[in-house]
Amino acid sequence: MINRFISFILAFVFVFTLSFSTFADNTSITTFSWSDAADIINDVFADSSSYWLVEEVDAVFWLPNFFISKELTEEDRDNKCVGCFVSNSGNAFIYITYSDDGITLDSFYNALSQSGYDVEMVSVNEIPAIIFRNAENDSMFLIYQTQQGKLFQIMFTGYLDENLPTIYDLVISSIQPRVEEVSEEPVSSDNPVSGLISK
Repeated sequence: MINRFISFILAFVFVFTLSFSTFADNTSITTFSWSDAADIINDVFADSSSYWLVEEVDAVFWLPNFFISKELTEEDRDNKCVGCFVSNSGNAFIYITYSDDGITLDSFYNALSQSGYDVEMVSVNEIPAIIFRNAENDSMFLIYQTQQGKLFQIMFTGYLDENLPTIYDLVISSIQPRVEEVSEEPVSSDNPVSGLISK
């Protein structure tokens, strides 16, 4: 279901792409910053979290250890999924994909807005991004465009849970281009999100 929903969104944007710029016309957006999240992550989750590398988009992000990496299926890989994590309670997933089909972030925003989705412009460590929600399957998407022009997409489920939104805010605030060395040993040879980032 997740794979089909993502494929539908990408196809939808191709059909309804608009040419005008959205971000240039707006000055007030929600800001996610590593400087705001770092103290909480390092103090509260110092011994119970990890930093992950997504090699396909050369970005790193943080996750608490109660999200466990799951093996990807062939369908996942065909949909350019590069990571899937499930909470130890089984009630929430984080699903990471990327797109290199030439769709711009502005086009994504405009198409989703016109279709009635709840779309919000945000800034993630000074990188323009969008967040949109799908209440039908209790999910939230974060999408931003990398320096290589790829769209880095993270799907969060279970965001209506009273505790998870705070965790998801910390995860989003941690996303940034890779600047630190990756440890020599991968987390799992079968895990495409391969490598912990040294703190």
